[in-house]
Amino acid sequence: MLRYGDSGPAVRRLQTLLLDLACAPARYRHTTGIFDDWTRSVLTSFQRGAGVHGEDDTYGPATRAALEATVPHC
Repeated sequence: MLRYGDSGPAVRRLQTLLLDLACAPARYRHTTGIFDDWTRSVLTSFQRGAGVHGEDDTYGPATRAALEATVPHC
């Protein structure tokens, strides 16, 4: 489970998945490895859109499964 304020390689992986989902161009692909305001905002938006409940503002098993199953259409 990752939450606001956490840091490290797992957060960097989450940020990379979120950037992949957004089809972000290379020049915008900067990951900090810190679960910051941007990470929380994008994650929460994804959770709402994907219908993930019970993990608000956190990255847990249900959000991970939904995010990894989502294929970007770039």
